[in-house]
Parts: sequence; C-alpha cells; structure tokens
Amino acid sequence: MAKRNMSREELFALVWECPTSEIAVELGISDVAVGKLCQKLQVIGPGWKPVKRLGARL
Repeated sequence: MAKRNMSREELFALVWECPTSEIAVELGISDVAVGKLCQKLQVIGPGWKPVKRLGARL
C-alpha cells in the first residue's frame, strides 16, 4: 500500500468520526498502529484516558 501523509487535523477529525478499527481498515494498518500514530501526533479521541506525563499523579 502506498504511504499516505496525514495531518494531525485530518487524523483528529477521523478519530472523532469513527472507531479506530474502521480508521485502521481505511488506512491499511492495525488499530494498534492507529493508536500509536495518535500518540505520536498528540491526538486524543473521545473516551481516551489522559496520558501520564512528567511523573504527574493521576
């Protein structure tokens, strides 16, 4: 599959429109890879827990 460049804004819109499993099928990658891409681009979807940063206690 051809490599597709996706902006943070495009990914944010997709994550809020449909489940990561559907996004994964559309992009031809696993849902875990979608989650990692979201972490890399700092995209937070609905219902996701905040990421623990710099030793902060949740």
